[in-house]
Amino acid sequence: MSETVYFLMIGLVIAAFLMLFTPIRVFVLALFKVNSIWGALWSIVATVVISHWVVARNFLPRNFVLPTLDDRKTTNAED
Repeated sequence: MSETVYFLMIGLVIAAFLMLFTPIRVFVLALFKVNSIWGALWSIVATVVISHWVVARNFLPRNFVLPTLDDRKTTNAED
């Protein structure tokens, strides 16, 4: 899978966690005045975007690249 898919999967997990267990849910739901399924979807998308931005700005180095399966080193000390 590509790096984008990995980031989307991670973002959805983070969004689900935030929507269930933190007060951010209240803020996001109030921000979008959720009264329909579209409002709920927009709130989840907003939470994914916000969580990605926070993680990227604060916790990852500027030159961070998510490793893919092709990038694994095949050298082994026993070989």
